[in-house]
Amino acid sequence: MPGAFVMPQQKKSKLCWLRFAIPVVVVLLGAAVTIIRVLPSDTDRAVAGDCLNTKEFKTRAEPARVGCDDPNANVTVGERLGM
Repeated sequence: MPGAFVMPQQKKSKLCWLRFAIPVVVVLLGAAVTIIRVLPSDTDRAVAGDCLNTKEFKTRAEPARVGCDDPNANVTVGERLGM
């Protein structure tokens, strides 16, 4: 029709994909953190008689499980208390 008002086409933003990518990344990071916290560490599976290498004796220090013949072994697990 002559003289009819035509709406101009809106250009799609090149960053439109971020609306979908950011929530996906957040969910994946949350899942990764949850998995890391839930999986037992090497020292969580230590039993009485295992040897550990502890660099620091403080809260949240994570010792490494080593063989008892290792010269870096400085702690021996005496008894495993219930968790």
